[in-house]
Amino acid sequence: MRSPSPPELLFRDPRHFLRSAGSYDLILVAMPDPASGQSNRFYTEEFFRQCARRLTANGVLAFRAASSENLWTPQLRRRNGSIYRALQAAFPHIVVLPGVSNIFLASRGKLSRDPDELAGRLEARGIKARLMSRPYIRYLCTNDRFQQVRQSLEGSAAPMNTDERPICYQLTVVLWLSKFFPGLALVDLDRITSLNILGFRTLWLPLSALLVLLSLAGRRPGCRRVVLAGMAGFMGMVLETILILQYQAGNGALYQDIGILLMSFMAGLSLGAWIVDRLPETWRRRRRVGLALIVGFALTGAAIGRGIETGWLDTLAENGLFLVLSGILVSGLFAYAGTHEVEDSKSVLAPLYSADLVGGCIGAIGGSLVLVPLAGLSAAAILMVPVSLTCLALLAPR
Repeated sequence: MRSPSPPELLFRDPRHFLRSAGSYDLILVAMPDPASGQSNRFYTEEFFRQCARRLTANGVLAFRAASSENLWTPQLRRRNGSIYRALQAAFPHIVVLPGVSNIFLASRGKLSRDPDELAGRLEARGIKARLMSRPYIRYLCTNDRFQQVRQSLEGSAAPMNTDERPICYQLTVVLWLSKFFPGLALVDLDRITSLNILGFRTLWLPLSALLVLLSLAGRRPGCRRVVLAGMAGFMGMVLETILILQYQAGNGALYQDIGILLMSFMAGLSLGAWIVDRLPETWRRRRRVGLALIVGFALTGAAIGRGIETGWLDTLAENGLFLVLSGILVSGLFAYAGTHEVEDSKSVLAPLYSADLVGGCIGAIGGSLVLVPLAGLSAAAILMVPVSLTCLALLAPR
C-alpha cells in the first residue's frame, strides 16, 4: 500500500490564501485571541465568510477562544458575543463547546448535538484519543453550561466584530485590564458598545465646543499656537492609525509592509516642512495658509472615510499616498503654527513640539482603543472633518 504523501506547508497569509483556495471539509483556525488589529482579523464577519465560501456543503470551521468555565463577566460575555454574532452572519449552524477555552464549531450543514451520535462517529472511525471518550462527549453536550453558553451568546447585545468596526480587540483589552483592575469587569458597557455609527458622530459637538472654548480663552497667540500644534499631532496620528489598521485588516502583510507605510508618513512630514519653508516669508505668515491646511485635513479625512466605505482604498500604493498627504498636513500645520505671528521661531519651538507629541499620543491611544472600535474605521476618519473644521476658530482674527 502506498504511504500517504506528507502534508503541504504554505507560508502565506491565511486570508490571502483563502481568496483563491480550493474547497475543504475542515478549516481549523489556530490564532491568538483577538487582542490586537493583527489577530482580530481572524475573528471578523469578513474572515468567516471567506471560510464559508471555501468549505464543502457539510464542511466545518473550528476555532477556540479563551474563556471561563463557570463565570462569564460582562466583558467576557461581550467579547464572546461579538465573535458569535460575526459567526452567525456567515454560518447558519453553530455549536459552542464550553470550557476554559470555548470551542466554536460552524457549518452550512446541520451540526449534531446528540452525544451518542457523536460518540458513535468517533468509535466508527477507530480514532484513538487520550482525552476524548464517550463519557466525556456525553458530559460535554449535556451539562448545564452547554445550554447556558448558548443562551448567553444568543442574548448578547455586543456589536458584530467586523474589519470595518473591530470592536472585539477593544473588548479583549478591557477584559485583560480587568485582571489588574477588577472593577472594569463589572462596568456596564452595553450602551457604549451598541452605539451606532451615526450616534457616535454626534460626539463631535462637545469636542467642538471644547475647542472653541480653548480658542476663545486663548487670547494670547502663544496659547492658540500650542493648541493648533497639538491638534495637528492628534489628527495626523488618528488618520495614520486608521490607514494602517484598515490596510492590515484587508491584506495582513503589515510586518512586511510596515516600513513602507511608516516611511510614507515620515516622507510626508519632511515634504510638508520643506514646502512651508520654501514659501515666501510673507506667505508663511498669512492666515490663508493655515486655513488651507485645516481644510486639507477635512478633505483628507472625508476621502479616507469614503475610500474605506466603498472599498477602493485597498492597495499599498493608495494607503501610502494618503499617509504621505497626512504627513504633509501635520508638518505643514506645525510649521505654520511656529511662524504665524512669531518673530523668532526658535523661541516657540519647545512648547509646540511638546504639544505635538501630546496630541499625537492622545490620537494614537484614543484612535486605536476608542474611536476605531466604537465608531468604525470609516466613521472615525469622517469624524476628523468636523474636528479639523473646528480648528478654524483658532485662526479667527483677534
